Amino acid sequence: MKRSLFLIRHPQIDNDQKNCFPGNDGRRLSPDGKKEAQRIGAELLEYINVDETLFIVSAMQCCVETWKSMEFEYKNSAMFLNELEELNFGIWKNRSFGEMHRSYPENFRRFAEFDPTLAFPEGEKISSFLKRVHGVKEIILNEFSLRSNIVLISHGGILSVLLCILLELAPSEYIKFRLFSGSCSILEIYSNGTASLIGLNKWGRHSEGEWPT
Repeated sequence: MKRSLFLIRHPQIDNDQKNCFPGNDGRRLSPDGKKEAQRIGAELLEYINVDETLFIVSAMQCCVETWKSMEFEYKNSAMFLNELEELNFGIWKNRSFGEMHRSYPENFRRFAEFDPTLAFPEGEKISSFLKRVHGVKEIILNEFSLRSNIVLISHGGILSVLLCILLELAPSEYIKFRLFSGSCSILEIYSNGTASLIGLNKWGRHSEGEWPT
C-alpha cells in the first residue's frame, strides 16, 4: 500500500522578524497567511480523502490556526503535539543571526554544525531536540500501520530536520532543505520505514530566513 506523508510549513505570521532566530510562543498567522492556509487546504484535496487522513499539528498558535484555516476541522479531528514545536533557542530568540554570530561565535559555529552537545542558555539542547524529532518519526511510522495518508503541520526548522531523519541523512544536512512558508513537501514512506522525497516546496511562496545557512 502506498503511504504518503505531507509536511506543511505554516504560512506567513504577524510581526515576522526576518533573519532572526524564531521565538516559540504566541505567533499568529497574518491575514495573508490565513488565506494561504485556505489555499493549501484546497490544493490538498487533490491528493487526500480528508475523512481517511490523519492530521498531526504542532500545538503552537500559528500551526493550530493553519489547521483551522484549512477548514478540515469540520470533517476530521487533529492530533496536537508539543513535540512538533520549533527548537527552543532560549536567549537567542528573536535576535538577529549577525548579533548572535558576533556575541557567541563558537556556539554559532557549533549550531551551524548542529552539534548535539550544544545547549542554548534558557533554551533547549540540540540532543533533546533531536530526540523529539526521532519521537515524531516513530509516531508517524506507527500511524502508517492504520492509514495511508498523514498530513503534518509544523515549523520550518523542525520539518527540515525531520526530512533529514526520514531520508537517513545527517541532521546537519537540514541546510539543504530551505522550506518556504505555506509550502508542502511530500514523501512516500515504505513498509520498512525508509522514505523517498517526491515533492519539495509545493505551493510555497516565501523563503523566510529563520535559521542561518
